[in-house]
Amino acid sequence: MYNLFYMSLGVILLLSGRQLFSIFCAAAGFLAGFDFATYAYAGYSESFILTMGLIWAGVGMLMGILLPRFAAIVAGLAAGGVLAVHMLDIFAPNYSPDVILIVCAAGALIGGLFMVFAFDTAVILVSSLLGGLLIVSLIPVDPFVKLIILLLLTGLGWFIQGSFRVSHDSINKRYR
Repeated sequence: MYNLFYMSLGVILLLSGRQLFSIFCAAAGFLAGFDFATYAYAGYSESFILTMGLIWAGVGMLMGILLPRFAAIVAGLAAGGVLAVHMLDIFAPNYSPDVILIVCAAGALIGGLFMVFAFDTAVILVSSLLGGLLIVSLIPVDPFVKLIILLLLTGLGWFIQGSFRVSHDSINKRYR
């Protein structure tokens, strides 16, 4: 069940994370809430963990609509933390539980700062990385091959979203 959802969400983020900004915020909220609940509430039911993810998705979606600048920073924090933890899971699966907090905090800090200082570029790059990571996490191959596929997918997402941004910006300038 989660595989189809992760694949669909990954494709949406990869191809149109910037154009669907509130969806990007909701996805970052869902993944952060779901991952946090998975680690913090390990003994709880799967429906409880899914509910936690959905609550945070709703918060992310509302923030993306009502407070877009603030939502970008929060989504950058969430996405950065999620990306860092998922990369740790893929490339160093035998890590100490103490390491996860440090890796998550470092990823969140980098993601949040990137959103503050380079908003459009950051949304395109982070949504492409997040979408690519969701897709790659479903492919059962060697971690090095996953890295290559992730880089290729991220490049594809960067190219597609960047191309759309250029054409969209030129249209906006023409009609001002």
